[in-house]
Amino acid sequence: MKRKIMKNTKIFAFYFCSFFLIVGCGHDIQKQYYETGELKEEIKKLYNDSLYTILYSKTGKILEKGKIYNKLKEGYWQEFYTDGVIKWEGKYKKGKREYNTLNLNDADCELIIKGNPSFLKVGQTYPLRIKVNGMHPEDIMLGSNNGIMKIYSDKYEYDYTMTPSKVDSLNLKIFIATPGEMTTLCNIIFIVE
Repeated sequence: MKRKIMKNTKIFAFYFCSFFLIVGCGHDIQKQYYETGELKEEIKKLYNDSLYTILYSKTGKILEKGKIYNKLKEGYWQEFYTDGVIKWEGKYKKGKREYNTLNLNDADCELIIKGNPSFLKVGQTYPLRIKVNGMHPEDIMLGSNNGIMKIYSDKYEYDYTMTPSKVDSLNLKIFIATPGEMTTLCNIIFIVE
């Protein structure tokens, strides 16, 4: 009986200490709010002068989370669209995104158009989400032979918009700047009516 009590005490102590290390003291968590009162950001002080931050949308969805060291993003981070879909996850080192070696000859491109239309209409603007080999959408570039491409105004909603300007096909090129050249990763052709 004594052995079981000691074992249960050790288990309780382990979980209590683990909980305390993870949650920490309430005064170590700083909270910032939008002007309208919704939680905007939680910042938790960690060891060695680093911080763990979670940025929220006005509706309470997580937009970004990760560690900050010396006021720069550091280590593993996740970014989300406002509907909770992962936009990007990867590592930062001294505030800059890091990528493993990319195989540019075998790019895996995923393009999501709001509303998933079967064809595009002249003059209508279409918000886009783009995923290429785990790259951050801000690190790729787009080009088109028909219409206007723009960066979307809310980076947590969509990445870009495209607005076809004439009835024809629309050839959307997704590319990346590599030292000394522009490398095309994907070509996607749309029908515009």
